[in-house]
Amino acid sequence: MARDLLARPNRLTIPAAILVFAGCLTSALPARAADAAATECDQLAADPDDFQRNQGVAGIMELSRIDIPKALAACKDSVKRHPETPRFKYQLARVIIAETVRNGGRDCSEVLALLEAAFDQDHAEAAFQISQCYSRGSGVPNDTQQRIKWLWRSFNLGSPTATAYLAIAAGSGYDGYEPDEDAAVKLLDQLAAAGNTTALVRMSDNYRYGTWVEKDPERSFAYLLRAAERGHLKSQHSVGILFMTGQHGAKLDRRRALEFLTLAAEAGHVHAGRKLEELTAILRVAPLPEPPKTSRPGGKPAGSSLLPNGKRTD
Repeated sequence: MARDLLARPNRLTIPAAILVFAGCLTSALPARAADAAATECDQLAADPDDFQRNQGVAGIMELSRIDIPKALAACKDSVKRHPETPRFKYQLARVIIAETVRNGGRDCSEVLALLEAAFDQDHAEAAFQISQCYSRGSGVPNDTQQRIKWLWRSFNLGSPTATAYLAIAAGSGYDGYEPDEDAAVKLLDQLAAAGNTTALVRMSDNYRYGTWVEKDPERSFAYLLRAAERGHLKSQHSVGILFMTGQHGAKLDRRRALEFLTLAAEAGHVHAGRKLEELTAILRVAPLPEPPKTSRPGGKPAGSSLLPNGKRTD
């Protein structure tokens, strides 16, 4: 297996094993079948980027959007009823972290044991979250060695997000890597195609600023829009502004600007709230026209949109 080849030497290039393993991983993700039944914990606290979540739910990307009282009760109950299921431990940890964030800080000390227990049952994103705790020094020491160790543990269990972080490190020459921009872009593009939010946001930045690739505003915006549609708060704010101004690859569309800025503002994004007020003032002077008639089943407007790979879809 590729993961057995990932001993970490002192100086790294992107191992071919990462590319092979990640290629298998991203091609396999869409094939996962929905689980028999989603619990209330799944519905209230699942992570969209957790490939081990119940596939019958979309998940909630941002911690600020979690209904903490309901999710806390539901996930504690699921952990108690199903101790053999690691995702419930991970989801309970997400809720507890969300509560600490809402109370003014991000503290991993309360959830480290939960996350380690989920990892002991081979939960990949639990290991990634532990890596992030050591990266931020959130209730635990800021420890680079622990961050890297847990990041690789997460990768070895198949985490697309950990794989994206390793690709970014390798492309940038961090953590002892020899920079390999082409391989990093190839890997991030595979992960973005599979819907990983970290990869989508990074590829958007790459094409916007010309990092590792030629600048391409339209492709940058296409990646950013997919991240926003997955519920990524900062992307929703950015997409709302770009639709509002018609800049950096976006076409002027104040109706969609209103949609995304409202989503971001309702999730507590302060700057989105201010932009929403600005947009509302504009719309008082120039109201939106009636929405276009649809010519497709399901109420989707006719037309085409640009995909990140440069192709158009009808």
